[in-house]
Amino acid sequence: MNREETFDLFCQGKEKWNEWAENMLAKRKQLEEAGSWAIDWKSEPKNDDTRNWMNTASVEFSNTENPHTFEGYNDFQDWVFPWTTDFSSAAFGWHVDFSGAAFNGYANFSSARFSGKSYFTSVAFNGYANFNSARFSGNPIFSGADFIGEATFSSASL
Repeated sequence: MNREETFDLFCQGKEKWNEWAENMLAKRKQLEEAGSWAIDWKSEPKNDDTRNWMNTASVEFSNTENPHTFEGYNDFQDWVFPWTTDFSSAAFGWHVDFSGAAFNGYANFSSARFSGKSYFTSVAFNGYANFNSARFSGNPIFSGADFIGEATFSSASL
C-alpha cells in the first residue's frame, strides 16, 4: 500500500487494521499452499502473485524523502504488520507503544526519532528489524521482544 492508503486504513483503528492484516497473512498462506509463493534469497518476489501480495501487504508510514511526525501518544499495541513496514525517519513526538505487535516482514525504523518513552515489549520481529541511526530520548524497552531475523542498531543512540 502507498502512504495514503496506509494512513486511511490506520485511521480506521486497530480492529480494522488487524482484520486486514490477518486477511493478508491468510492470502500468503494460500499462495504458499498452492506453490505460488516464490521469493529469492533477498526476499525479492520471483513471480507476479508474490509481487502483488508484497505490494498490497507492505505499508508506509514514513520514509527518508517524506518523514512523518506522529503527535502525542501513539498506541500500536497488538497491531499486526503482514510484510514490510516503513517507519524510517519518522518522528514520534511523545510516547509510542508497540507492545505485543507482530512485524511479519521487514520492520524499518532507520533514522526514526523517539522523543518520549518507546515500548517494544513482547514484540515479534519475524523478519529483519532495522533501527540503524534511530535516536531514542529515553531508554527503549525491548523486554520480551523476539527477534527471529536479523536486527541492526548501527549508529543508534540514546
